[in-house]
Amino acid sequence: MKLLFTTLFALTIIAGVSQDEILASTNDSLFTSNSGNDPYNKLVAKADEMFQAELFLKALELYERAATLNPTDINLPEKISLTQNKLTCGNCNTYEKVIFEADKHYQKEEFNEALKLYTRSQIINPSDAYPQKMIDSINKNN
Repeated sequence: MKLLFTTLFALTIIAGVSQDEILASTNDSLFTSNSGNDPYNKLVAKADEMFQAELFLKALELYERAATLNPTDINLPEKISLTQNKLTCGNCNTYEKVIFEADKHYQKEEFNEALKLYTRSQIINPSDAYPQKMIDSINKNN
């Protein structure tokens, strides 16, 4: 659960929107889907929408709620697994882009900008030691 909140926090920093804005945009329209009157189908349809919008945390929440309504649906475990994968590795591409940009600034000796980007990359992926190594190098040489 901590990873999910960390991921959501990182996404809000990168996207520049608050968690409340993300969640508020989805709460009011939860049951407005056109997939019939069945709450299960509405939850799955809304979860699919959230997944397509790359709001993976909300999509996961909805898929898991749907699974409690219909635990025999053979498609939900795959959707849940895919969504969890997007949450844990969905930032990989963004992380790599930030590191790439930080490294470019470091090579040009633009250390202030590199420092900001390495710090941002730590928020996105706190388990990687590389950004801290580069931050230490910048601080040591300045």
